[in-house]
Amino acid sequence: MSSCGIYTFGNDYVYNQLIALLNSIEANVATNFPVRIIPYDQRLDKVLPEIRARKQVTFI
Repeated sequence: MSSCGIYTFGNDYVYNQLIALLNSIEANVATNFPVRIIPYDQRLDKVLPEIRARKQVTFI
């Protein structure tokens, strides 16, 4: 079984870098390419709304 996607760490502290990564993936790979975010901690106030707006991005 082949699994395709990207796993990355993230939270509000690295919000700008995370959004830049997601935008780059959407622009250069595909808008439906799966991305899984592993939260560093519970600081997710800015990240959560952005994740909910993107169908291909989820938390694990």
